[in-house]
Amino acid sequence: MIITNRLDKTFGPQLAFSGWIFLAVGLLFILDIMGMVLLILGFFLATSTDGVLIDLSRRRVKRFSGPLGYPLFGRWENLDNYAGLTALPMTRKFVSWSRSNRQNVSETSDIRIFLVGKDRKPAFPVKKCDSMEVAVKEMDKLAEALSWMVWKADLRGDIH
Repeated sequence: MIITNRLDKTFGPQLAFSGWIFLAVGLLFILDIMGMVLLILGFFLATSTDGVLIDLSRRRVKRFSGPLGYPLFGRWENLDNYAGLTALPMTRKFVSWSRSNRQNVSETSDIRIFLVGKDRKPAFPVKKCDSMEVAVKEMDKLAEALSWMVWKADLRGDIH
């Protein structure tokens, strides 16, 4: 059984919005070569998504990027290289600057379930959740399916 978790837009919300604009302009000028270039560029900017595939039967994981959430780029890694799971709060900031030197900041906060390496450090996220309660439930389900330990992280990010 393969579990697919989509995490975020590959290029962030500002470039994803720009991709939709390029896509619309490309559709207006589709008969011109520049319109086709804008159409293709806009499609990839607007729809590229990062995510994780977890193959429970073969015990492997794949981080991927691709348009429409399709796992186009990425490679499989063995899950035996990891020790367990942990849930950590994440805050991501996306900053863009205007020509008048004004800052546009968009900030998102969520809880991410991370794979924990053998060195007890978070390796990479495998799932995004809205609250800690949901993250703990999802982490317990995944840990049970993989026969792994759940590691507790303190406020500094140290894992016990």
